[in-house]
Amino acid sequence: MLAQGIRFDPARWRRLLPDSALWPAELDGANVVTRETVFAVCGNGDVTRGLVAACVWGAGTGAQSVHRRAKVFTHNELNALGFRLAAALELLRESGPVAAYDALRTRFRIAYLGPAFFTKFLYFAGYDTGSEPRPLILDRFVARGLAAGWPRTGWTGARYGEYLRHAHAWAHESGAAPDAVELALFRAGKAYRSGRLSRYQSGR
Repeated sequence: MLAQGIRFDPARWRRLLPDSALWPAELDGANVVTRETVFAVCGNGDVTRGLVAACVWGAGTGAQSVHRRAKVFTHNELNALGFRLAAALELLRESGPVAAYDALRTRFRIAYLGPAFFTKFLYFAGYDTGSEPRPLILDRFVARGLAAGWPRTGWTGARYGEYLRHAHAWAHESGAAPDAVELALFRAGKAYRSGRLSRYQSGR
């Protein structure tokens, strides 16, 4: 799990970020970022740098994806961005991941930051905070890996909570970590999209 790495272009990210101080030092001298590295960045307590690391990990090397993710930092006032991220993380600790998810869709909404990426932030910054259930990533590939009929976009807080309940139940049944279930769903969704699977249902 922790070793899952994604290639990235550090020079492109540095050019696009509005402030060099946003760049996490943990990403220096590398062109692959792992889950372990993003956890380390988030563990340092700077929520905005944590979001940068999560976006780098999620965007990969695609220029269009990187430019879209960089808008989170260029089209939001940075102090307000940090406040909303910190407030959502505090809400996660106090009330759980569904409450934090709902807040980031409504009162703590951040321009250009949708569920596919703010759940990455909640996962990396909040997975080890003691919240039950633990926050997990929900993006279009995870959604595709879920049972037939699961919507590909527009997930409500209730839908996110349903996903977390299923993922934690499957983790308990299989003896795996909840984020290992998320990774399995992601890989199944990627395989389905590429045609390596003609149909996928969880079967759990």
